[in-house]
Amino acid sequence: MVAAAPGATAPANSLTYYSVANEILSLYQLGYTTGASITTENATVKTGDATYSASAPAFTGTGVRLVTGNISTADSASFAGTEGNVSVSGTPSGSVSAPTFTGTGTRLVTGNIAVPKTYTSTFSGTEGDVSTSGTPNGSNAALTFTGTKVQLSGTTTANGSVSQPTFTGTQETITVS
Repeated sequence: MVAAAPGATAPANSLTYYSVANEILSLYQLGYTTGASITTENATVKTGDATYSASAPAFTGTGVRLVTGNISTADSASFAGTEGNVSVSGTPSGSVSAPTFTGTGTRLVTGNIAVPKTYTSTFSGTEGDVSTSGTPNGSNAALTFTGTKVQLSGTTTANGSVSQPTFTGTQETITVS
């Protein structure tokens, strides 16, 4: 920055300012000189968000079963308590077919279970028929049509008669000019 006193040659790019001392007004001019020129160049900049993608990670390696002293495993489970019977009441729904056995039969014998020597069974009593009555449970699904659709066409004659219509209201004459 440079300064020039009144009457001196005005500097380049000048700006005038003043000062007052002992009732004397002095006008000054300020100017500046430039150093090296500024140069510019185009640059590529980011103008939006980038797109990223990733797939789910996959495990690679050898699986390991960890066992510690305070975690019970299936081979160390036990039952403590009293066994009991369970009873259920209600009306079952659905159907059960007679089970069938496949395989080779085996006779189990232990020292404290009495086993009969013969394997025949008998029925004593009177046989009879069983019948039931009541309202069935459930619902029917909507009916569906299966087959070939057919479009019907033809003519018909209406039955009955149509009489001459009558006018109801006030009769007037209208002139249009």
